[in-house]
Amino acid sequence: MTKTQKFARRATTTVIAWLAAYVIVTLVIHAGGSALAAAPRGTQTLVVSGTLVVAMVNGVMPAIGGLVGRIFADRAKRGVRA
Repeated sequence: MTKTQKFARRATTTVIAWLAAYVIVTLVIHAGGSALAAAPRGTQTLVVSGTLVVAMVNGVMPAIGGLVGRIFADRAKRGVRA
């Protein structure tokens, strides 16, 4: 794998992970509603960051790894360069 291909794979993973994190944080804030808004800032941060870490580590990143692996494997089979 060339440096360009490694960069493309890493950039793809980063963008997808960032989008997933954005969606998770937005959903937690929306679902928490007034209860989360009434909590102290430290509690808000703990709830949002804890939910984000659990979701990203156990669900999102394994799925992204598989997805990006398939995308770049398909590109390699077709001879497409990054």
